[in-house]
Formats: sequence, C-alpha cells, structure tokens
Amino acid sequence: MRKKQAIKLLKEFYPYIQTEASQAVQLGPPPEIHANSCQNDCPDCLWYNWGLSFQQRIKNGEFNEIIN
Repeated sequence: MRKKQAIKLLKEFYPYIQTEASQAVQLGPPPEIHANSCQNDCPDCLWYNWGLSFQQRIKNGEFNEIIN
C-alpha cells in the first residue's frame, strides 16, 4: 500500500477511532475493588488504557498529517 493510499484510509477511519478512544476515557478507570483483583489485562482495563494512550499520541502530534 502506498503512503497516499494509507493516509486516505486512515483519514476515513480516524474519526471513528478518536470517538472510540474518547468513550474509553469517559468511562473512566475501573473501580478500586476491580483494580485490586485485575492485572490490567481484562477487556475494560485494556480499553481504558488504550484510550489514554491514543489520546496522548494525539497530543504528541503523531496524527497531525492525518488530521490536517
């Protein structure tokens, strides 16, 4: 896949990925009771941590080429 094709595809899916990350962060971290019994590898914890990671990548400018 060429760079232009990849960027076009990413531009198409970026808004959906951004929404998914926002929803994960809005859900918030798991309750403390859950955090004590989970090793951060359950689906909810993974989703929340991924959302935080993705939003940090946005802040770091990793997707500027796609956004602009």
